Amino acid sequence: TGSYRVGQTVSVTVTFTTPVTLTGTLELPLTVGSTARTATYASGSGTTELVFNYTVQAGETDSDGVAVLSPLTLTGGTLRDAAGVDALLNFTPLTSSGVLVDTTAPTVTISAPSVANTMSGPVTYTVTYADLGFNASTLALANLTLNKTGDANGTLSVSGSGVTRTVTISGITGSGT
Repeated sequence: TGSYRVGQTVSVTVTFTTPVTLTGTLELPLTVGSTARTATYASGSGTTELVFNYTVQAGETDSDGVAVLSPLTLTGGTLRDAAGVDALLNFTPLTSSGVLVDTTAPTVTISAPSVANTMSGPVTYTVTYADLGFNASTLALANLTLNKTGDANGTLSVSGSGVTRTVTISGITGSGT
């Protein structure tokens, strides 16, 4: 399970109890909501886990889940165990894999400055991120630019964690904004 956007890749792992050998190019039929889709084979030949990738399509929404068809069927190739027996005979996945398709754009809110007028600071702003699948900001000092006029200057710093950061301008000098 997870949160994905249009254009991102969802990986589906199929696990077997014994190693398998792949012949051909396998595809994994899926349903997304009520629409039939196909995941393409990505990796895992000669192992107990095969990984298939599906790219989230435009129009798929938050309420659409990705389900592996049961009983499991693969097309375009064969899987055999070490004895040469079809690995898919009587194989049924234990559960379907639900995936949330996040189609809501994230938002960033920047608060008003902590003080409206100051000669020396500090002045702080709170930056808050909101997004369904977002749990930590990557805002860093390198992402910020101090926009100034005249000979005004100051020192920027960033603190905080999770989805909230505090940007501080300290050591304010000069005239301007």
